[in-house]
Amino acid sequence: MSSQSHEKKISEIYNKRWHELKDSWNDVDTLALHHGYYKNDTKTSREAIYNMNNLVGSLLNLRDEKPMRILDAGCGVGGTSIYLAKRHPNIKFIGISIAHEEVKFAKKYAKTNQVKNAEFILANFVNTDFPDNYFDNIFAVESLSFAENHNDFVDEMYRILKPSGRFIVFDVFIKKPSMSSIIKKVYKEYCREYGFVRIPLINEYEFYLKEKGFKEIKFFDISKNISPYFYRDCVLNFFVYTCKLFRRLFKIKNNKKKNNLDSHYRWLTFLAIILGLSATVSYYTTIAIKK
Repeated sequence: MSSQSHEKKISEIYNKRWHELKDSWNDVDTLALHHGYYKNDTKTSREAIYNMNNLVGSLLNLRDEKPMRILDAGCGVGGTSIYLAKRHPNIKFIGISIAHEEVKFAKKYAKTNQVKNAEFILANFVNTDFPDNYFDNIFAVESLSFAENHNDFVDEMYRILKPSGRFIVFDVFIKKPSMSSIIKKVYKEYCREYGFVRIPLINEYEFYLKEKGFKEIKFFDISKNISPYFYRDCVLNFFVYTCKLFRRLFKIKNNKKKNNLDSHYRWLTFLAIILGLSATVSYYTTIAIKK
């Protein structure tokens, strides 16, 4: 697939997805397309989403007394940047996405929330027009897997990040590249449904970071903190999802009505559970510092 075809495909998926999400999600006010971060005392998805936003802010080491410029690489409709911008009015946030509908909504929601220090731009995070050494820190929440080439993503982030700047990523990584034939089919279904070319290998990603010159590279497995609500739902409906998986793997026609987006995300979580239980993937927070 050419880079233009890949960009068009991802753009089409997310241009459509936010319109569906607005109609199907109960808590659209969070503006979040990420899973959320569940602590022991977290009771709602809204709390989990704000927990994740706060964790991003903490890892970015945001300091209001110092002028900072932060990049949100793959910003969705701007939820995390808008949330952090409201709490740090002296820090400039710039979000980029290749989906024009996402950028349009992000601008609208920034205005609705009276946030003037968050800007949203239509751009591809593997090839931006930003100058070298432009951003103090960069974060990417569940967007790395949409990069057609993960090494290109690392290269571009390194170029536009200032020396000593922090590069934070929250995403799913493959930790065991060898897969059985069944797990391979589950993995392909997961990538196809999400629009991924492939999920990054954690060892390969670490190699890219080191080769480019990042230092103090750290990986934290936070799988147990991601979407327990969806996990519980998938367990309770294990038979339903197992039947659906069986039909998908063996290409058995299903005449049932198409699922709504909420059900779609539960289905993706079910696939993620299988990949997780097989020790194929985990959800990581990664931190790297530019020399």
